[in-house]
Amino acid sequence: MIKHTRNHICFFAIFCFLFSSCRKVKRDEIKVTIYVKEFKTEKPIANALVSITRGDVYGGTDLVTTLTTNENGEAFYDEIVGFDDIYYCQARKDGFIDENQQAPLSQGKKNQKQLLTLYAESYVKVHLKNVNPFNQYDLLEFGNGCAGQVQGLYIDTTFLFCDNNYFFRGNFEYSYHYIVTKNTLETRYDFPFTPKSNDTITVNINY
Repeated sequence: MIKHTRNHICFFAIFCFLFSSCRKVKRDEIKVTIYVKEFKTEKPIANALVSITRGDVYGGTDLVTTLTTNENGEAFYDEIVGFDDIYYCQARKDGFIDENQQAPLSQGKKNQKQLLTLYAESYVKVHLKNVNPFNQYDLLEFGNGCAGQVQGLYIDTTFLFCDNNYFFRGNFEYSYHYIVTKNTLETRYDFPFTPKSNDTITVNINY
């Protein structure tokens, strides 16, 4: 009798599993697993806030609901929605750059998955040293949007690149340049760098 009951329980469990996995997604249903990961390292980001928004043909969006990712960086959404509306998801978390990037969600799609990638906030310091001074008019000028210049004979200084209000993307490969003017001669140099996630790196420039 016990064996017979166990067989029934096993059969019922298998039936429920197959039914749920084989169930068709309705035409006006969004069923999706959303993954939130860190750029490049692809580390799952737990406790990220995932927003589900609804858009219209006029470009406006409304917040539908918010979800929180689990320890594997996953959030699940399964709801009946308006078929004529456009739905999106986006993620954010403290310590990561909020770029307000949205990914579309599809109605009636089975086994739907969506990946959201976040960049960790990072800082970059620059250490400048004039190792071959010519005169007091020696000049170093930065390009690439982080404009700034340093002039003088005995320069040896460290500062945050692009000031305190700018976060660099962690693990992202940047390439900036600077121009050195000495004795009226201009020379351009490139200085690539890759910031570390939620950390500060120092780039040394000897000119």
